Amino acid sequence: MFFALSGWLITSLLLEEVAKDGSANLGAFYIRRVTRIAPMYYVTMVLYIILSLAQLIVKKDGENWHQMLNALPWIATFNSEYRTVGAGDIFGHAWTLGVEEKFYVIWPIIFVVFRAKTVSAFILSCAVAFFLTYLAGFDPGPIRGYLGLGFGAALAILAAQRHAVISLLRRPVVAVVSVVCIAGFHAASIVHPATAWHVLTSFSTAFLVACLWYCDSSWVARGLSWAPMAFVGRLTFGIYLLHVLVMNVLLKGGMAKFGQSLDWPIAFIVVYGASIPVAYAFYRVVERPCINFGRRLALTRFARAEGAGSPG
Repeated sequence: MFFALSGWLITSLLLEEVAKDGSANLGAFYIRRVTRIAPMYYVTMVLYIILSLAQLIVKKDGENWHQMLNALPWIATFNSEYRTVGAGDIFGHAWTLGVEEKFYVIWPIIFVVFRAKTVSAFILSCAVAFFLTYLAGFDPGPIRGYLGLGFGAALAILAAQRHAVISLLRRPVVAVVSVVCIAGFHAASIVHPATAWHVLTSFSTAFLVACLWYCDSSWVARGLSWAPMAFVGRLTFGIYLLHVLVMNVLLKGGMAKFGQSLDWPIAFIVVYGASIPVAYAFYRVVERPCINFGRRLALTRFARAEGAGSPG
């Protein structure tokens, strides 16, 4: 779902900037992306390093520490999807941000250079995605990642070029159908795991996000605008990064120490519930200040560029 959301959001923002200003300021774009993602990502990486080292010193268990040392070059460079088997699976979910970051770096350049040549942009994007998945040994993760990003980006471009598409997306029923499809495909992925279900979920998510973008009158949009949902929504990046650490501390550390275990539905509720306040603390201390700094820096850079280009 996040891949499709990113594909739609980044492309739509680029399209809006071009429509408003005649071009996209890639420098400002990259500043906002770096300050949005890198600080929380690297803070999480440091937490993994500290906890792995603490486990080595306190418990004399060096497995995670050795995994961290082997995985660090991949993790630190946003290339976790290419890590070797010897690097283990510590901070394993970082692979998704490896895929995301390559999209953030490469796609805006293709968009700016080929924005008047949709077919050329499509062919080049497919070639780049194929090459990146080839480097990953055609692992299912990057495949569904780039497909999901592609669904979101393609639908954003299609909507910008075809008013009939926007008219379709403004129908509340499309959002409802998208939610039903997402729930069905996700359930199928649990019962019969397969990459195809994830791809179909991304495809449906692209339509859901687009509907929410153009139509805020559906019950889906109203539900997602509910204050508690919006609050958790602001924390999702931190929850995503930190939830495995929270899970390990609570389930593998605290409860296992007392010989206790939880069934997975209860474990899910406990871990997710505990991840919210942890993510909120990091949101206030790290994430939000860095986002605001990035926005100010991007605005300053844009203003200076405008001033340098003006005759006065």
